[in-house]
Amino acid sequence: MSAKSDALYRSILDKLLQKAERAWEKGTVAEPTLLFSEASLPEYFRLPHHDDKAALHASLREAERQGCIALEWDRRAGADGQIVRARLVSADLTAGLLGRQTAWAGYVLAESLLSPWREVIRVGDVLQRWRIGKPVRGLKASDAQDIADACRVIAACLDGAREDDIPMRRLSGQLFSDTKRIEAIIAALDVLSAETMEPPWRETDDVLNGLGLVKMPMPILMAGRGIVDLADGTEIAIPYPYVGLSPSSIQRIRLATPGAYVLTVENLTTFHELALGKAGKGGKPAGLIIYTAGMPSPAFMGVYERTLSDAMADSRVVRYHWGDIDVGGFRIAMRLKNAHPSPLSLWNMDPAQYPGVVARKTLSSDDRREIWRIAVLNGWAALAEIVSSDGRAIEQEVLPLSLPGV
Repeated sequence: MSAKSDALYRSILDKLLQKAERAWEKGTVAEPTLLFSEASLPEYFRLPHHDDKAALHASLREAERQGCIALEWDRRAGADGQIVRARLVSADLTAGLLGRQTAWAGYVLAESLLSPWREVIRVGDVLQRWRIGKPVRGLKASDAQDIADACRVIAACLDGAREDDIPMRRLSGQLFSDTKRIEAIIAALDVLSAETMEPPWRETDDVLNGLGLVKMPMPILMAGRGIVDLADGTEIAIPYPYVGLSPSSIQRIRLATPGAYVLTVENLTTFHELALGKAGKGGKPAGLIIYTAGMPSPAFMGVYERTLSDAMADSRVVRYHWGDIDVGGFRIAMRLKNAHPSPLSLWNMDPAQYPGVVARKTLSSDDRREIWRIAVLNGWAALAEIVSSDGRAIEQEVLPLSLPGV
């Protein structure tokens, strides 16, 4: 059989199989047929040689003999006849002939593989999407092993209270004997650990940080006027320009100045410049500034929550967050907002203040929808309107430096 007739043979069987799979995904019972007409199958009528059509007919007759399909012929079309339509008899046999699985066979395998996790970590939602033929962040039922491995990672991250972040490659080696396996399943980790299953998807570092997984353990950097109560019962004043300490060594951070502010900062460059006093007249900032290193990790959040429990007892204290004006920045702000019942004000995250700033990119429709959802949910509805209509995704580092009260 020529390459053209072989390709058409496989295409005919695959079309029938796809019809059966679509019916299964909709929960209906169907006996798929394929009409051999100029409209639905023009390739059939454009085979260049009689031998090509004869070879195709022979292959389809063999598929019929094996119980895969049934053929209806128009014998008036010549000695070899012409096929009027093909009907799928056995989807499983046809899939075997094509060397692939049916959608339901793949789903059954996925369901079996994920059964230990079905009641936890959103696996049931993923399976439900797959059951109706919808991939989740590009993941299909054939990617069930990625989801299963992601469940193991998340379970390990949630296993007991951790005061420090987890080295990603160490955990990957312990779980899979492969230090890079976790990096290969970021999409699955995102699907299972994100707040929603809808786009836009998170950046790799945001996914990992949210789980407390780090490429290299990092200290919490802090600047300004504060006193660190250490886990060993001692305390230190934050020196100029800043200090970095392991999360497990910090009990909490206290404000040294009554009624001052607590400001979290997403990006290292901006934190460093603020710590050096470049937003004002130099010297220590008046409040407490803490670097989140992007999406704050669980270890960071533990320190932050304990710090707020003390600081927010003073009604004069205001807490702020300054990050990128994009989806990631607002997701970080939401995580910080949820650490304490007190309001969180967004500092320098109003794009209308910076009409002349040229953005690296514009917000997609998915970005705008997600920012709107987060902003309305967390009391920043007025800002949601501005960000959505402005449309610029602005990185924190390009904005002028400023601090509350300066």
